[in-house]
Amino acid sequence: MWKFCCRLPFYDHVLDVSQESYVILEKVIRSLANFYSKAGPSAPLSQEVKSEILDYLNTAEDFL
Repeated sequence: MWKFCCRLPFYDHVLDVSQESYVILEKVIRSLANFYSKAGPSAPLSQEVKSEILDYLNTAEDFL
């Protein structure tokens, strides 16, 4: 399995993220970007978007 590895400047360790969780986190970012590009930068998240993002995050967590 391919691993994505990154070093965060404020942490002293390297994080390994499986490809699946990386892809799902990308979906979270895209969902937020799509919502805010349509609704504006200060719009509160709709319940639908919140649920979608929480589902994505729970799925990503399962792969870690």
